[in-house]
Amino acid sequence: MSILSPVEWQIVGFSLRVSALATALILAPGLAVGWLLARRRWKGKSVVETLVALPLVMPPVATGLLLLKIFGRRSPIGSFLHRELATDVVFTWRAVVIAMMVMSFPLLVRGARVAFEEVNPRFEQVARTLGASNARVFLTVTLPLATRGIVAGALLAFARALGEFGATVMVAGNIPGRTATLSLAIYNFLQLGQDADALRLLIVSVGLAFGAVLAGEPLTGYPPGTHALFLLLALVPTGIGHTLLNWALRYRKAYEVNVAVLGEPVGATVLGAVFLSETPTPVEVAGALLVLGGVYVGLRSSFRGSSLIVEGSGGDGG
Repeated sequence: MSILSPVEWQIVGFSLRVSALATALILAPGLAVGWLLARRRWKGKSVVETLVALPLVMPPVATGLLLLKIFGRRSPIGSFLHRELATDVVFTWRAVVIAMMVMSFPLLVRGARVAFEEVNPRFEQVARTLGASNARVFLTVTLPLATRGIVAGALLAFARALGEFGATVMVAGNIPGRTATLSLAIYNFLQLGQDADALRLLIVSVGLAFGAVLAGEPLTGYPPGTHALFLLLALVPTGIGHTLLNWALRYRKAYEVNVAVLGEPVGATVLGAVFLSETPTPVEVAGALLVLGGVYVGLRSSFRGSSLIVEGSGGDGG
């Protein structure tokens, strides 16, 4: 007997397909932006960095509203697509993919940028002195050396796309069989009072996200078992978690301490909202803890690029 119903399997399959497609579509532009931020200096670079990071700090619903205005049928882009190509974006699977792309793009760029920054420029210079073109240097030297970080960033982006909710519900709606992803289906089941169905999808969602991030753990450069610590810190209030994380990573002789400026505030806010509820059900409490655990794994890993050096640089200097 199947654990999930046919409808739930359809939701899981649809979520995996659109998440994978969104990750694949942002891979090339994400690598290009990450390389530019890591290797080039120009006026206005900080503006570009801010724009890339905006989806991480903006309310997802606000991002979804912007996408709705951009791709709606009355907008220039939306009207052109509808008139010339007979294609609509809003409230279709295309809107789901676009929302996932926008929300996961910063994580891929962050991972790619850190990966390119860790590549020693001397290797590239040696290749050029041997007559290699810039394109060949990138494809045969830079990209292979940065592969670990790029793959880790792509896995984080996939996990973020898989859990996307706010922007998706604004620009794609929650249409069963057409735009309903795991997150939207969980919300819909809870609204209908079908807690058991919501819990099953919740476990699947957390399992998929945890598996994606766990697969990238060997590529992130954190000491073994650190992500288990991140899950534990999901239950710690704001401030205390940051202090414990710094101490733990120093004790484990890590080279970098992750500052994760968004982690504890998010955890404290969501946990507070659940536990201050008049009648929180066990499903709601367990769901909040599981989701926060998965969120923390992604947040802690994604902020590796915004880290504080605590022991040695690990670079060329002796």
